[in-house]
Amino acid sequence: MRIVGLTGGIASGKSTVSNLFKAHGIPVVDADFVACNILKEGTGGWKKVVAAFGEDILLDNGEVDRAKLGQIVFSDFEKRQLLNSSLILYFLFQLDTSCQIKRSRNIVLPLRFSHFRQNNVNKKETSGK
Repeated sequence: MRIVGLTGGIASGKSTVSNLFKAHGIPVVDADFVACNILKEGTGGWKKVVAAFGEDILLDNGEVDRAKLGQIVFSDFEKRQLLNSSLILYFLFQLDTSCQIKRSRNIVLPLRFSHFRQNNVNKKETSGK
C-alpha cells in the first residue's frame, strides 16, 4: 500500500486536491477526522487528555472543548508536546485502521501535523523533471 501525504496549512487547498483524488477513485483518509474521533468521550485518547489536562477542558456534555485545548497547547510548547505524546499511539492506530479499511494500493492522506507528515508517510523525492 502506498500512502501519499497531502500537506499544507489552513486554506492551502488540501480539501480541493483531496476531492480531485476522490473524483478519480483514489481513497482519501482525513487525518483531522481521525484526530476528532480519538478525542470522543470515553475513548482511550479522551481519557489520556483528561488525565493530562484535567476536567476543565471538558464541555458540559463531557466532550473535549477543542477550542480550549487548542488555546492551551498552542500557547505552551511543553503542553503541546504532552498532548502529542499522549495521543500519538491512538492517532497512528486509528490512522492505520482507516487506511486498512480502504484496502487500496494508493491512499491520499491530507495532513496538518508536521510530526505525522515527516515520520509516517511514504516519501519519494522528486527532481521536478
